[in-house]
Amino acid sequence: MTGSLSARLKHLLLDSGHRQAEIARRARIDPAYLSLMLSGARARPSEDVISRLAQEFKVNASWLMTGKGPREPAPGTVQSDGKEGYKIKSNVAILSVPLRWVPVISWAHAGAATDYEELPQHWQDEHVATLCTDKDAFALVIDGDSMEPRCVAGDRVVLMPNTEPRDGCLVVAKLKRDGVVLRRFTRLTAGKIRLIPYNTSYPSVDYTTSEFHWIYPVESTVRKEWS
Repeated sequence: MTGSLSARLKHLLLDSGHRQAEIARRARIDPAYLSLMLSGARARPSEDVISRLAQEFKVNASWLMTGKGPREPAPGTVQSDGKEGYKIKSNVAILSVPLRWVPVISWAHAGAATDYEELPQHWQDEHVATLCTDKDAFALVIDGDSMEPRCVAGDRVVLMPNTEPRDGCLVVAKLKRDGVVLRRFTRLTAGKIRLIPYNTSYPSVDYTTSEFHWIYPVESTVRKEWS
């Protein structure tokens, strides 16, 4: 089934025979948030929310989010009630699709982040579920307001250290003299790069590639609705 996420959710809700409020309760999602998803107002919810709904509807999380690939989970995995379909870790469904957990580190430690496996364990206080395929992916907790309203303090961004940024994408950049910033990326001519904030209180700044330690594109943003 192709189409939008909201269309897939409406189809699954109808097939389930359950009321919307009941699905929200069983998936541990705010009913108002589920209403926004069904209306199309929340077109890109967090992987956590998608995995809970996929578990409830007994479908593949990747299919639910994108409409691509097999709808049914691969056989042989075990659901929390002993049925085939899912594995459970920390009350969130881990499906047979490439949904995995990556560590989250604080913004204060971002300058040291190159490969999460090299980071001290006490920096990795939590993990988030992601469909990101970058083997070295990790997440940062956003600090500051330079990207509001696109991203706000407390959001988690999943970074792809092994992927080249492309024009218009969000990046986290480690500058040799100005610390770590979250910005929108634009490649200019003559080896120049422009980093653009969403918050107009901050200026756009042009840099040369030699001014960066690293620039990692953002694969996804996770906003916690409940903690």
